[in-house]
This record gives sequence, structure tokens and C-alpha cells, in this order.
Amino acid sequence: MKKVIVHLLDVNDLDFSSISSSIYIKESDVEDSQKYSFLLDQKEHLASSYFKNRYVGDYHYNDNGKPISDKYFFNISHSHGVVVFVMDEHYSVGIDIEKVKPVEEDFKKFVCSDEEYKELKSEKDFYKIWTNKESLVKCCGTGINQKPENIPGIPLNSKRIYQHKIYQSRILEYNGYIISVSLESAEEFEISIIKEKL
Repeated sequence: MKKVIVHLLDVNDLDFSSISSSIYIKESDVEDSQKYSFLLDQKEHLASSYFKNRYVGDYHYNDNGKPISDKYFFNISHSHGVVVFVMDEHYSVGIDIEKVKPVEEDFKKFVCSDEEYKELKSEKDFYKIWTNKESLVKCCGTGINQKPENIPGIPLNSKRIYQHKIYQSRILEYNGYIISVSLESAEEFEISIIKEKL
């Protein structure tokens, strides 16, 4: 079975200088991080730069503002200090991470279709559906450009058809976070995490 690696960097306990001094961080990355007001946002920005510089190299941005490479498919997501990165040589890929926390029912109904909403038994269930939708549209390179309820969030860990293409997705839990990966492929895959250290 195909294996997909999720690279993960938790910046919550790292200080700014330890991240910015990495050999994979450019001076321009540090300067760009200063446009963010909050320290956590600055550290997440540097972690994203770390992944792109270390694993991708040259990249540019598409019309939707998504960073892309001519050699690899890759995607990045972050939530509350945890940054995740995934790449693939053959298939378009999307990733999303969210920290599990209480969600208002109105927002759940806004995000979920009626069928999806009926499946919710816990906050984790909501975040599995939400990240599944997010990783799917990030795999497409569009982001959410329509009502979220119209983007298929189920089935989980299975094949979905979206905009006449086949996608596979996998979801895993990590220390109070939900991570979802989608590939534009009919090939089944499994994911594992590598924790990065700076």
C-alpha cells in the first residue's frame, strides 16, 4: 500500500530564535514573519518556510495563492502552534489540521450537510468531517469557494468523488488535533507522522 508521510513541527515550546536560526530558514523568511502581530503566527510562518525550503526548494504561487512546485505536489496546514506538511511526487495532495475544541451548533450546521450533521456524536466527529473537506479543496488547489455543506466530508478514510475526480483521504488523531490528508488518486494509502526537531 502507498505510504504518505506527514511531517509535523510543534512550535509551541520553541522560541523564535531557535526556529529562525535553522539552516533552512532564509533571512527573507524571518522578515516576512514580522508582518504577523502575534508571536505564534510568526513561528507558524517560519515553520511553513522551513518545510518548503527543506523539502521543496523552488516554488511559486498559483492564481489562488497556493504555493506550488514544478517537481512535487505539496501542502501545509497549521493550527494552534502545530504545523504539518505533506508532499507527493505523483498526485496532488492536500492536508488540514485542526485542534479539537468546542464548536457552536450553528457553525456545525453551516459546515455540514444534513447527512453529515446526523453523523456527529462528538466534537472529534465534527473536526474529522471539517478537516476532510478542507484537505479535499486544498488538494484541488481552490480552497473553500462554495458553501461548505456542498463539499463532501464523508465517507471518512475512503474514496470520494468531487468535481468529476476521484480522491482518497485518510484521517488520524494527534495529541488533541485531527489531521486529514487527501490525494487525487484512486489508490489507497496510509499515513504516518514524522515529528521534526529544530
